[in-house]
Amino acid sequence: MSGSDKINDMGLLAHFQLETNPFSPTLDHSSFFEIFHMDPAQPFTFDQTMVYIQFLLNEAGPDHQIVIEEKAHEALYRLSDGRVEQINTLMDQALRKAFTDRTQAIRQRHVEDAIFKEALSADMDSDRHNMENGVKTSKPGNAVPIITVAILLLGLAGAVWLFRDNKQSPMIEKKTVPTKSVTQETLKQTPKPSKPTAVPAPEKKAPKRALLSDDRVRNFLAAYNLQAYERLFSDALYDENFEEITRQIYNETGLMLIHFTTLPPTFKKKYHILDKLLINPVHIRYFLFWKPAPVIPAWEYGVRGKPIQQVQAMLKKIGIYRGEIDGVVGVELVRAIVRFQGQNFLEKTGSPDPTTLFFLTALSQ
Repeated sequence: MSGSDKINDMGLLAHFQLETNPFSPTLDHSSFFEIFHMDPAQPFTFDQTMVYIQFLLNEAGPDHQIVIEEKAHEALYRLSDGRVEQINTLMDQALRKAFTDRTQAIRQRHVEDAIFKEALSADMDSDRHNMENGVKTSKPGNAVPIITVAILLLGLAGAVWLFRDNKQSPMIEKKTVPTKSVTQETLKQTPKPSKPTAVPAPEKKAPKRALLSDDRVRNFLAAYNLQAYERLFSDALYDENFEEITRQIYNETGLMLIHFTTLPPTFKKKYHILDKLLINPVHIRYFLFWKPAPVIPAWEYGVRGKPIQQVQAMLKKIGIYRGEIDGVVGVELVRAIVRFQGQNFLEKTGSPDPTTLFFLTALSQ
């Protein structure tokens, strides 16, 4: 690496707040494939490509502010075909292009400029290889005289052929057809051209979305008879926002979408589960549908009811709650729920939210 390249690398890393260049070909990226149980020899899908890029960026500098626009992601996947080595090469060049523009946003043109530079570099390497092995490459300057001579010979042959053809064939008398003059009367009879009609503006197409709907998603929804929600559920996976789809499916079917980051072994045998790679942050999330039982209408200190009594009984069965089963929300009950959520890597809300209630119901059976 030359001195100027080293300076560029140092400036690049300082500008983007990265501790190291995550896409350098000299780095070992095996940790990603070990964590997500993936084969580095197999091309990535679109969403796996995004996860891979974000994972490497977070590993290199978790506080970075690099933004990769959606069109840049699409261009990167299209140009790399999901191949790991090509992704690293294109991202390395795209980062440099963005640094030159003094921006932290990787745009489509940065990626496309990177593939152009990569192709140019490959051509130069090919020429260098041919010269080292004694293979002569044709130069544009050497081809000009040959092309000129060929054109002259073809022109001469064509002239001879036309001369012989005209000499042997009889002359054909050309008859002229008189044209009618355009009079003032004919001008009056000529219909006036109609005014051009306004051409309707082309409809704006909706932005192209990544197609996350696949056989796994389709089969997962079919297991719960929710095939009608395939498009909406796929969009929720793409946006990583599940509030709206959860509310809609629950209101229309009574099934609650449950999603979590850890999968107890007993769940695999009892439920139809979908696992998906998400990137905000990078992790594997598991999804299933469940009909809540019991339903907790309200949760605050002093509230009474049979559903609360059921929660106390389930917590006591697994050895976390030591208070009385009186059906009243109290300090000891809230603390028990927080302990249960911590043990199962759930968000510590202190209340039996749908995911906590599902875990509690499933693990206490």
